[in-house]
Amino acid sequence: MTRYYNAEENKVYYEGRSMTRQTDKGLFSGIPTEQQLREWGYEPHPEPEPIEPTPISQEERYIYRVRELIREKYAIEDELAIQRQRDTDPDKFNEYNDFCEACKAKAREEIYNVQSTPEAPEAPEASASEINHNS
Repeated sequence: MTRYYNAEENKVYYEGRSMTRQTDKGLFSGIPTEQQLREWGYEPHPEPEPIEPTPISQEERYIYRVRELIREKYAIEDELAIQRQRDTDPDKFNEYNDFCEACKAKAREEIYNVQSTPEAPEAPEASASEINHNS
């Protein structure tokens, strides 16, 4: 399907579609010919190239997955509150920290296909800033 663009009116028209337009000869309603489009200031305009998604690395997938798993239980505000109260409520912090470590183990297993055992290779550790960034 050919695409036409009229820079003066900042309009796009797709070939084969109906349009309504006021002309010198009155109101036009219908599917215009290429000659009519050119008379009205439209020029053929190619379709833009599709944007290919950028692949992400395994490490990035791991970080995103850890974040996603943590967000199932804790909002970022909750995490910040728990971290601020680390010294005043260590039990709550330890519960939170154990949950985060379990999320990291689950993500490691999903992304790297490895169990978190002493003999299994470890996935790169994501820092707290990487996991919490843009959460």
